[in-house]
Amino acid sequence: IEDEHDDEDAPVIRARGPGVWDVEARAEIDAFEQVVGEEIAGPDEDEDVDSLGGLVFTLTGRVPERGEVIRHPKGYEFEALMLCLGGAVSALAMAPVFAWPVLIVTLAVLLWTVDGARRRARPLRAAFWRGFLFGFGYFLAGMFWLAYAFINRGPEFIPLIPLAVPALAALLAAFWGGAMVAYALLAQRSEWRVLVFAVCIAVFEWLRGHMFGGLPWNLPAYAWPAGGAVSQTASWFGVYGLSLLTVLTLVSPAV
Repeated sequence: IEDEHDDEDAPVIRARGPGVWDVEARAEIDAFEQVVGEEIAGPDEDEDVDSLGGLVFTLTGRVPERGEVIRHPKGYEFEALMLCLGGAVSALAMAPVFAWPVLIVTLAVLLWTVDGARRRARPLRAAFWRGFLFGFGYFLAGMFWLAYAFINRGPEFIPLIPLAVPALAALLAAFWGGAMVAYALLAQRSEWRVLVFAVCIAVFEWLRGHMFGGLPWNLPAYAWPAGGAVSQTASWFGVYGLSLLTVLTLVSPAV
């Protein structure tokens, strides 16, 4: 139903930031899928609804409240895969590759997704799982070499590899999850939040290096080749201070 108050020239789909769009409820699903490059409606939903408003109603069974966040199952799966993959790619910043520029992208992805967690119904839990998934991919890719210890021990130990290596990666990833919870609690929506982000990671990396006997493997500071000019600054700040400066420097372009 149209009347004189309708603005036909107003954009129905408007990008607001990386991975964020303002979309009117009457926008067609097909049009939105073309913008985001992702199919968001399943076969059953395609037959039942044509608009995004109809899709949201189908997902919730009701009209959502203003400001309420509706989680689409496919979007969640994509985000989980993106975080795990981002963490795995981050391992390339460590020896022997030392491709530290990848951290500019991957840490930005982590920062943005955790910022988005604040809009969830349970923001702290959402922040933890985002940090955990990123850390899990990071440590799983960076500690694959542990499998050789089981292989050298004997054939009877090889079946333990799919259990032991991911379990250790998950334990270490919990520290990154904790860091993101602390960030979500402390950070404000300003440029200074990158400093809080870096401090939280550095603090929880210190905890990881000291709790339960400590395993300071693949600290952010290790992205700089040993003996190089940057790595030598660890003599002033310590390895955890250098980790803080590394994260702060590399994630700053994301703001």
